[in-house]
Amino acid sequence: MALSNIHLAELASSFGIATEFWDWKGRRTEVSDDTVIAILAAMDVDASDPDKAQAALQVLRNRPWTRVLPSCVVMVQGTAKPVNVHVRCGEWISLSVRLEDGGSWELHQWDNHEPDREIDGTWYGEATFGLPADLPLGYHRLSANTADGRVESTLVVSPAFLGFPASMGEKRAWGYSAQLYSIRSSDSWELGDLQDLADLATWSATQQFASFVLVNPLHAGEPMPPLEPSPYLPTSRRYVNPLYIRPELIPEYAQLDERARVRIGQIKARLAKTLAGENRIRPQRGLGSQDGRPADHLRSPSAAGSIDGVQRLHSARGSGTQPVRHLVRPGHQERNELASLADRTATAVLAGGGRLRGRAC
Repeated sequence: MALSNIHLAELASSFGIATEFWDWKGRRTEVSDDTVIAILAAMDVDASDPDKAQAALQVLRNRPWTRVLPSCVVMVQGTAKPVNVHVRCGEWISLSVRLEDGGSWELHQWDNHEPDREIDGTWYGEATFGLPADLPLGYHRLSANTADGRVESTLVVSPAFLGFPASMGEKRAWGYSAQLYSIRSSDSWELGDLQDLADLATWSATQQFASFVLVNPLHAGEPMPPLEPSPYLPTSRRYVNPLYIRPELIPEYAQLDERARVRIGQIKARLAKTLAGENRIRPQRGLGSQDGRPADHLRSPSAAGSIDGVQRLHSARGSGTQPVRHLVRPGHQERNELASLADRTATAVLAGGGRLRGRAC
């Protein structure tokens, strides 16, 4: 059955909550009130009864009126778009676009006959400005000048069609599709890694003239065993899965003394012996090894600095960002160092070397 009241239904729609779905047998299933209420509660919206749902909806409707500009405006190049701004009744406002190249574009006001609105004893008015169709592509800033000062927000102008690279012309392109974890080489840690990806890209481009390599998602998985075997079910899309890192290519590896390098080599050899003869990928065995991962030996000052940098990034982005130390096995600070270096390692891998060999998964 449909949701019991229209306010709950509108809240669900506003927060992107589906109220029905079609299952794999083609049967239409409607979501219950209790499910929608529970999801809204997880978003800090109390809709536990019809009155509270109506109150929450009114707060949601009034929210744009209490801020001068939307937090972000996205438009498609070639199509003009209105943007609504809000100020206290009787106050003036002007709006312009500060282009990412440093230029400026003054915006003109469009007709708007929306009635003023009273919110918590204050009357607000709405005005509409037009974003011209010929704004250049890019990430720009909307800048509003009011009696209280200047307010800015982000303006994104996206292309109507991405198209293909001009170098392609009318040519057809082909490439390889690969599950990265299965593309092991003689130098990898029994699991295909970013160096193996670089090798595959180099070999396919230079020897077979391929145009691209398509790989599975490389996002971070669970912080500890057991690991979800599917790369399509990550725990975070913000970070790279550290399992795809070639430890020897981490910059800090070059700063280790000979004893530490020998120890890492022993761990690698023992892992290879343990997994010898396996016909399936076993990421659990590598992550959960009693001997530890090579990150246990990465204790250089620059590694510690990398962690500090990641934590500063977490603080700057707010509580909605999960710090890297939560994406790896808890209780092992050194493992955090490996994870925190994931993004830099992804761009630092070198092409060449390593004989490719496949393995079924």
